[in-house]
Amino acid sequence: NSQAEVPSEPTALPSPTSKPTSNPRQYHVITSAQGFGNHWQARIHYWWYQRQRQLCQSQGQCDMGGFTRLLHSGEADDLMDEVPTVVVRPIPKEAIPGGDTSYVVLNRPYAFMQCYIVPKQYPDIVRSFIGNVSDAELAEVPQIGNSPTFISVRDFRKLAPVWYNTTMDIFKDETAHKAWNWVLEMYGYSLATVRAGLHKGLTTSVNLLAHPPFDTSEQASNGQPFYILHLTYPMRYNKTGGVVNSELQSIWTFDKRVYQESVPPRGLALPPPVVKNDFARLIINMLNEATNAIPCWDEYVATRKVTTACPPSQSAVTTTTTLATANQA
Repeated sequence: NSQAEVPSEPTALPSPTSKPTSNPRQYHVITSAQGFGNHWQARIHYWWYQRQRQLCQSQGQCDMGGFTRLLHSGEADDLMDEVPTVVVRPIPKEAIPGGDTSYVVLNRPYAFMQCYIVPKQYPDIVRSFIGNVSDAELAEVPQIGNSPTFISVRDFRKLAPVWYNTTMDIFKDETAHKAWNWVLEMYGYSLATVRAGLHKGLTTSVNLLAHPPFDTSEQASNGQPFYILHLTYPMRYNKTGGVVNSELQSIWTFDKRVYQESVPPRGLALPPPVVKNDFARLIINMLNEATNAIPCWDEYVATRKVTTACPPSQSAVTTTTTLATANQA
């Protein structure tokens, strides 16, 4: 059987990292993680989430609730005491056709089961998974992936196993796999909403997620502030401030994938004035503020191990980054 067993009982989330509230809009953040490249990012992510939540709470009723790292390596790590974490099993090797474990993102829908997508551009492939729907119904397939997404716990309990099974179906389908490649589990999520009957009424927000270097300002095209930074694309600029793909043409670069097996040091260099991108500076300032504030970061850089035992000079350095959207989560 190529389908992994659905756990009979979902893994319980850790105790909320914020006080209980009667606020019906309060949300709980779940971020999936595996591998060292996500290790240091999770520390910075959680540090900033706590900082923004404290600011949000100081201004009255706040929608920012708890935070959980969903670690789908199957083994606890040294961040368990720092970041609220649930450890879940990785997808069994025998559940993957041919035992190919190179596409680690298959663990994401399987992990959640334990705890910009454009489907209409692929009408034949989409119909092979959701049936011979009309063009109008095809246009209703949500243009979303799994993250960032707001969804109720009730609906997600229904959707998670469908997402997993749909992703596995796509992974095994040669045509769909080739067309969607690294984002196939995102298409799996989108098609799963249709299979589960949860696609009606879903909406997308152009200002939910910013994609630097392609987005350059803290405001989206609709004039509203962005709420989340998508830290994935390399930012490379040449001497005239233009975005380039070649490292040889670049005078300033930040690429998180340089730190897949290492930790970015404190004091990363800001882009030069010729770079006219607010997000490039914001990202570096935010990284620098977090790495200055998280204790013993220099020891972490040197050893890749989380520790609180380091010289007093490394314990913390206070800096402040001003965010235009600081009071909006």
